[in-house]
Amino acid sequence: NTKVLSNWIMGELIRYLNEEKIEIKDSPISPEKLVEMLKLIDDGVISGKIAKNVFEKMFKTGKGAPQIVKESGITQITDKGELFEVIDKVISENPKSIEDFNQGKEKALHYLVGQVMRYTDGRAKPDFVFNALKQRIKK
Repeated sequence: NTKVLSNWIMGELIRYLNEEKIEIKDSPISPEKLVEMLKLIDDGVISGKIAKNVFEKMFKTGKGAPQIVKESGITQITDKGELFEVIDKVISENPKSIEDFNQGKEKALHYLVGQVMRYTDGRAKPDFVFNALKQRIKK
């Protein structure tokens, strides 16, 4: 996706280059490495939030995204059982938010999604968590 690629170049890459006073031609992240990282996002291996962490490590080390992800184990959690455990824990710890959501306050659900993301260090898929929470709460 050229728009996403452009956003990463114009946002993160330029910011890091400016901070380190490096010319774009001397960037430690080649276009190929950036595309590799974006493919990991597209494939659901990492989230956009995780990608920012990976990008920083790529910039500092010159390593590629797949190597960084493999070495640090920072992939999205895809085990639904593990996610449902966290979701159930968040539900049991936040009865007021459940009550608020059941009274039509949509923000309460967003708060609960945030709590799940906090417990998983941003490694859960927010759209899955959102839908799973709605499903669990409506039971």
